[in-house]
Amino acid sequence: MECQGPIVGTLLKMTKLPETKLSKIVNDQVTAYNAKDLELFLSFYHQEIEIYIEAEEVPKIIGIEDFRIHYRNFFNTNPNVKAEIIFEVIEDSIVYQHEKLSGRSDGSLESTYAVKYQILGEKIKSVRFKRLED
Repeated sequence: MECQGPIVGTLLKMTKLPETKLSKIVNDQVTAYNAKDLELFLSFYHQEIEIYIEAEEVPKIIGIEDFRIHYRNFFNTNPNVKAEIIFEVIEDSIVYQHEKLSGRSDGSLESTYAVKYQILGEKIKSVRFKRLED
């Protein structure tokens, strides 16, 4: 499968690798996201989670309580939203993925995002989202 590389936009050819501990954390939170199981979804995140959008230097969301409020509202307004992992690379404590998002209630078509998950211990400490050209 040929995909754009994580965040930076280079083209890479990847094959599916065995799931690692870091990959399992990230993939399991995607499963919880798709199930709209808010408490399970939150359990994968650090209490001091930081969420960044595009190239912002300041996080859009800081802390698990803001994260909880954001995703409770998001799941309530987007009951059919699903994320599909289409690409993954693991480097040290970072998991890079390309995720395809579909089913948003605003009627937008599928969107693909480059996502960078920073893992601290066994929790996701920060996430950076960058929308890719569809």
